[in-house]
Amino acid sequence: MGKARVVLLLSLLFLVAGCTGKAPNTLTATPSAATVVSASGRGTPGSFEIESPAFPDGGTIPDRFAACGHPNVSPEIRWSGVPDGTESLVLCAVDRVDMVWTNVPKGSVFVHWAVFGIPANYDGLKENIPKRPRLQDGVMQGKNWEHKWGYSGPCPPHGQKHFYFFTLYALDEVPSIGPEQGRDLCLALGGLRPVRPHAGKMDAIRKLAASLNGHVLAATTLRGTYGRR
Repeated sequence: MGKARVVLLLSLLFLVAGCTGKAPNTLTATPSAATVVSASGRGTPGSFEIESPAFPDGGTIPDRFAACGHPNVSPEIRWSGVPDGTESLVLCAVDRVDMVWTNVPKGSVFVHWAVFGIPANYDGLKENIPKRPRLQDGVMQGKNWEHKWGYSGPCPPHGQKHFYFFTLYALDEVPSIGPEQGRDLCLALGGLRPVRPHAGKMDAIRKLAASLNGHVLAATTLRGTYGRR
């Protein structure tokens, strides 16, 4: 297991100036140990935890969950310690661009998975979630960086190893958006910039970020790596 690392609850500063219980569900899994923890004043600080049985924090993501000719199914994700006052959860998986590629600005991200509207009583997502915009219980999925619904696994350029961040956010509201805005939701929550945004895209992300300001109770992150020879 990797060491716990505190993550910021809201990385929205560059974008804007400025109950629980475990009901059985076909999308849920039993929570287990923590990886990265961050919590606000609500709930018990340090108790919000995320992990995956597929890989440890900081470990290698297995090929089964990668693209580029692999099965490209979503990994099982588990969590526990959802803060009091949580109305919904958001799960975002992104690849941070830590080097300059041709036509890809450093600091941009590829959104690989955006799941939101997750009920507060869920404690996980099972492996191989269907790749469609609407699931059960109001759960929705946005489009990934390939402009396809649902999960898209790692597929970095040959000779590169990338870090993938699976971040779970606890919100005190259910975002009033549809699947088409799922990717923007992840960018807004993380204070992130998409690769090659079209005209007006950053304005839309900033507007969404402003609407979320003050509504994030906690965030917790699981890191995975993947490389191609």
